[in-house]
Amino acid sequence: MGMLAENFKKWAANYRAQGIEEGRVQGVEEGRVQGVEEGRVQGVEEGRVQGLEIGKRDLLFRLIESKYGPAVRGQLNETLMRLTTTKALDRFGDWIIQCETAEELFERIRLSANGITG
Repeated sequence: MGMLAENFKKWAANYRAQGIEEGRVQGVEEGRVQGVEEGRVQGVEEGRVQGLEIGKRDLLFRLIESKYGPAVRGQLNETLMRLTTTKALDRFGDWIIQCETAEELFERIRLSANGITG
């Protein structure tokens, strides 16, 4: 009876270890699949936002050139490329519309409390 009990304990321990390992492997695989899906969704969203920002920036470049000329566009190229949020791009677009002259726009940029990147 003692040998059978010992064998039973060993079998139970082996099955338990096997179950834990199978559960771990399954959990890792499910986590990997979930992580890939979450990464895909996040990548799509980041790509959408980045594309929107690029489109807005291109439009602002065209507006600057149309309203103030190509020389001003060249002067504002670096400033506009530093804008990293849609909020900052929108604010800059408002300034283009509101300012009558390039000098007024440059002054608005200079006086902005947080710059235009915030």
